[in-house]
Amino acid sequence: MKLRRLSLQNLLFLVACVGVSLALYVSLQSQWRMQAELATLRDENQRIRAEFGFLDVADPQKIHAVRVPFSGPGRTWTYRVFLPDGGNQYYVACRINDLPLDGELPQFGGNPPGVRTISSGGKNSTGIGLTGGEYLITLSVFVEDGLPKYTIHCRASDVSKRSGQGGGTGGSGIVGAENKWPIRRGAFALGGVAQQATVAPADEPLVLLDYRFISEGIKESNRSDQGIIAWIEMLP
Repeated sequence: MKLRRLSLQNLLFLVACVGVSLALYVSLQSQWRMQAELATLRDENQRIRAEFGFLDVADPQKIHAVRVPFSGPGRTWTYRVFLPDGGNQYYVACRINDLPLDGELPQFGGNPPGVRTISSGGKNSTGIGLTGGEYLITLSVFVEDGLPKYTIHCRASDVSKRSGQGGGTGGSGIVGAENKWPIRRGAFALGGVAQQATVAPADEPLVLLDYRFISEGIKESNRSDQGIIAWIEMLP
């Protein structure tokens, strides 16, 4: 009888161990499944954010920029841009035609605009002053009443901060576009920030858009001075 009681105790202990092991296994399986599902959801969230042009600011000391898809009809480009705070001032500017060649960075003609200021940078060029924050920047080139025109529009993403961060809309008719882009049609090359976020040092210019018209006789985009270029730069 004693041996039988001992065997029964061993059996009960074994059953308890198996039960605990099964419960632990089921719990681990559930955790692994949840972790896999969370990883899938994170990847899906990042994909959707990228598709709609949202920014994930990993380093708030650097400029972050991404091109927003489905910006608008025709020649319209929209970018979401984060500018580091800390008292720094910036400006966003664009230029139509007479563009720098061989990858040279553009220069703003005259004094760059300060915060809440819209300035002309010379022929077919406009700049808008900004402070740190997140913005939506839209550039458009279009023909109205037979005349080519352009606009650059900038607004803070956060409605509560729009009054203090600067922004606005600038632009005008495009001077000297006869026999040039955008009146002329043809091939083009698109450069600058893409739908994958670009991160750059805050004290270096960042080219948002480099859209070059490729005319006859010019086979390389960096040898064409026709098109539109837009960039962001910190004020000295």
